[in-house]
Amino acid sequence: MACLREGATPTAASALMIVVSPALLGHGVSQSAIRAMADVVGRQGLADLVAPVHPTEKHRYPLIPMERYIEWCRVEAR
Repeated sequence: MACLREGATPTAASALMIVVSPALLGHGVSQSAIRAMADVVGRQGLADLVAPVHPTEKHRYPLIPMERYIEWCRVEAR
C-alpha cells in the first residue's frame, strides 16, 4: 500500500481462488470465470491478470512432469 501512497500506478491484478462445485467440473466453469476476471481487470485499465491455476486431476499423477501432463487429452464420457 505504501507504493500506492507514493504514486505508483498498478499494472496487474491477481486472482486468489476459483472454486467450482464438483457437479460442474468439466463444463468450462473455470475457464469462464478466468475470462470474466480478465474482463474486469481490463475494464479497470490493468494490463495483466495473474491467475495461479492447476489442472484438476494432476494430483493423481505426481510423478508425471507438468510438461507431459498438459499434453494429455481427456477422453469425454459417452
